[in-house]
Amino acid sequence: MEDEIQVPIRSDQDIVTARQKGRGLATALNFSSGDATLIALAISELARNIVTYAKQGEIRLKAIGVGSARQGIQVVAHDDGPGIDDVDQALNALRLAVEGWESQRGEQRSRNETVARDVAQRLHFAAVAYTTDLRAPAAS
Repeated sequence: MEDEIQVPIRSDQDIVTARQKGRGLATALNFSSGDATLIALAISELARNIVTYAKQGEIRLKAIGVGSARQGIQVVAHDDGPGIDDVDQALNALRLAVEGWESQRGEQRSRNETVARDVAQRLHFAAVAYTTDLRAPAAS
């Protein structure tokens, strides 16, 4: 397996490429189809923010913990865009949006998901290092 996958991001086609490479890596690490889809979506959102706010950058993907009981994927979105003026405020707003989203069901949950995505985009979330502990199940 490659050490690190680097995808330059400058256009919509690059967003598709990054998403596909992330899904492929997730599949190679035995993530479920649902988790692979979530990983691809997160990568797509990060890459979209690069194109929208910074115009160019890079997505880096790396398998971590390969062969161990807890494999995962490290996703790094790098750009030289304008950044976020108040990172603490941005993370707090995102935390509140995610907590609201997780506590809801049905139509309300869908509305909160839209709000959370909008908050993340407005705050240029791709510039913030935010980690989710989403790892593939242990190999049998």
